[in-house]
Amino acid sequence: MDQRCTCGAQLYPDALFCHKCGKPTRELIASDPEAPAEPPPLPAAGRLYVPDPATQVSPPTAAVAIGFSNRQAVRSTMLVAALAWLLMTIPWPIAPFFWVLWLLVAGFVAVWLYHRRTGESPNVRAGVWLGWLTGVFCFVITLVFMVTSVVSVSGQGGIAAIWRRQIRESAAPGMNVEEAMRLLESPAGVFFVLIFVLLVLFMFFTTLPMIGGAVGAKVLEKE
Repeated sequence: MDQRCTCGAQLYPDALFCHKCGKPTRELIASDPEAPAEPPPLPAAGRLYVPDPATQVSPPTAAVAIGFSNRQAVRSTMLVAALAWLLMTIPWPIAPFFWVLWLLVAGFVAVWLYHRRTGESPNVRAGVWLGWLTGVFCFVITLVFMVTSVVSVSGQGGIAAIWRRQIRESAAPGMNVEEAMRLLESPAGVFFVLIFVLLVLFMFFTTLPMIGGAVGAKVLEKE
């Protein structure tokens, strides 16, 4: 069936406008110019995954290494070392036994206190380091008081004279007192004895808390 425009021109099949007057042949539905065209969906291989911030889990914070740069470790071990040293100054009936006991307990308590302050559970290696720090601070406190004592007895002939007097008073049967006296007569001998005593004290004050710290870390791992 032929279609004609109102102007009398014959329309082409499926024509939208009259080729003569330009009048539309049918009512057109205007598209919404403000609505942006939706892009075609990307293929599955090309889609980008954007995680939801609400469901993201922050990575765990790395534990700070145990050492003098760790403030919490230094504070915990200094506090425990001071308490242990005060307990060791008490005149207990069997003093050497209690010295060993308090140093072992000091390493254990240092690990527990560090765990309470930071929420971290130190492993055995970290427990050993915490015990070592505790022992170092115990040794430093002892060294300060030793230096103070040496200065206070300097008017009594010096530390060598004090050692000679103590050797005479506490000499065991069969002990060669004269040889020990000759060793303390020279400055080199006094220096050698002093270095030896400091090394022994350092090993004593650090080894026992290290054992206690390892035990404390092992107990926390089981919990």
